[in-house]
Amino acid sequence: MCNESFTNFTKVLDEFSSNSSLKINYDKCFVKRVGPGRLLDTVFCENLPVIWTNDTISYLGIKIPNEMHDITNINFANKPNVIRDCLKPWEARKLSIMGKATILKCLAMPKLTYCFSVLPNPSEDFFHCVQNMFFEFLWKGKPDRIKRNVLINFYNESGLQIPHVKTVCDSLKASWVKRFLLDSEKWFFLKKILSDKGGFYFFDCNIHYRDKVLTNIQDDFYRGILEAWFLYKFRRPSCRSEYLAENSWLNSFITIDHNVVFKKSWSDKGVKTISDLCNNDDTFKD
Repeated sequence: MCNESFTNFTKVLDEFSSNSSLKINYDKCFVKRVGPGRLLDTVFCENLPVIWTNDTISYLGIKIPNEMHDITNINFANKPNVIRDCLKPWEARKLSIMGKATILKCLAMPKLTYCFSVLPNPSEDFFHCVQNMFFEFLWKGKPDRIKRNVLINFYNESGLQIPHVKTVCDSLKASWVKRFLLDSEKWFFLKKILSDKGGFYFFDCNIHYRDKVLTNIQDDFYRGILEAWFLYKFRRPSCRSEYLAENSWLNSFITIDHNVVFKKSWSDKGVKTISDLCNNDDTFKD
């Protein structure tokens, strides 16, 4: 059955290539065995010059190991060396601080952008390591002459927009939310995660990015997206109108036993904000 399925798959690829002139290069193709089959030496379509493997493979620049919980470490482990090699040819040149800032933004940071966008977040140590490398390059390994939080600022705030690595990662993760909301039907796994949290209403709520409702999410990638989104969105109300506009549900300021609350039956009936629970004189409705 598997042999027949794989044979039909290759026929579809060949038919597509004959109609589109886009032909797959079998000589450079790897077929990775997954699931229980990864422990076997099974080979289908022996006439095809593909390479069968049980080991880590690379797809669009991302290394895919046998154990998916290793995918972050295996892809980010060598990135500091890649960035160091990228910056090394420029260290001997007499560049202005603005020129070095351009090198960091245009050459070094793109080495990380794609991985930040499609993989779970690396450790905090990784962010510190790369950030320190940026400033060591900026000052030739000498002590900083200008505060880092100043250099990271926008030009109109006396900064040079030196990339803040963790913020860049968070912004790329948060950008996924737009894709979710534009076509929510595609994201089955995310809908499953949010099924008991109000579905996509969850994105409108006021949740602290370290709230248990986020940290308890098992999937590292989706948890990183949601933490990045609420790091941006979380706000502390400061006046009466803002308090009344606060979400009643999934709000880190409204908890029972330190847990956020969500009552779907109330939400479905239109009770979504504090103002929906109050009379005009700010007393609670009966």
